[in-house]
Amino acid sequence: MKTCSLCEKPTRSRGWCKKHYTRWYRHGNPTTVLRVYRRYPKDTTCSVCGDKHYQSGWCKKHYTRWYTYGNVSTVRDHPPKRRLTSDQALDIRIAREQGATLKELARQYDVSLTVIHHIVHNVTYREAPMNENTD
Repeated sequence: MKTCSLCEKPTRSRGWCKKHYTRWYRHGNPTTVLRVYRRYPKDTTCSVCGDKHYQSGWCKKHYTRWYTYGNVSTVRDHPPKRRLTSDQALDIRIAREQGATLKELARQYDVSLTVIHHIVHNVTYREAPMNENTD
């Protein structure tokens, strides 16, 4: 079997392997390389935080920051928009403890079920104190 004149792979046509023939066919030169792909081993970690590798040497969080802002260390400059006050969050927690459903509370405050769930489970509005039983 004949081998490529540029590498040791089996030939396809003109004395070149499939890769070099395709480069010649597309670009007119079998040694033209337009893109260099970096492959990372599967066990690679993020170069910033050490989490599991996602793309380009970063974890998903840092890759998304780079893709969105052009910098892996950029964090939003503005605080997230809130439609509810801390007092309303406390009222939601109290109402939930008294038996109100998430759906009722979502309708009452005109927010999603997820927002109510996060308030009740202290994911958001942590500055609003949890209603502790003092029995």
